[in-house]
Amino acid sequence: MSMISVPADITLGDVAAMGQADELHRYELSDEGELRVMMTPTPEHSRIVMRLTAWFLRNGFDEERLRTDLGIYTGGGRQPDLTVWADTAPDVGVASVYVPVDGLQVVIEVVSRGSRQNDLVDKVGEYARAGIGRYWTVEQGGTQPVTFRTLGTGGYSSAGPRPLDWVLKRQPTDFGVN
Repeated sequence: MSMISVPADITLGDVAAMGQADELHRYELSDEGELRVMMTPTPEHSRIVMRLTAWFLRNGFDEERLRTDLGIYTGGGRQPDLTVWADTAPDVGVASVYVPVDGLQVVIEVVSRGSRQNDLVDKVGEYARAGIGRYWTVEQGGTQPVTFRTLGTGGYSSAGPRPLDWVLKRQPTDFGVN
């Protein structure tokens, strides 16, 4: 494994370079400039993302609207587990691996033991400030409960949690996603 030099003031370009140098971790930068390093997802985490992706595809969503691990610019740089776009997801540019959130309908994060604070507190505020209309979290273990957050004038309102199997028996339109 190569050594990574961390600069005193971290930019999104620095975070992208760290991600390219170290494929075993995911790197995110909060809108306050805090660097987060996440471990490689567990098999359960990967299965949840795969099941949700397949659910969207089965329900008529074009594969070009779905992206896993696409970096989004929220004031910082985040890399959600799954994003659903109104139209074709934007391509990653040459200058940055983070794309604007224009046209982003839903961000889905699978909560890991090491990411609870980040996914359930920090990103709730950050995604709301970025204007992301829907933010869903899925817990690992048990019934894999899904919490649905919808952006309103005062931030996100929450519904759920509902077991993932219950969600997958419905249509995305039942949750406001077209």
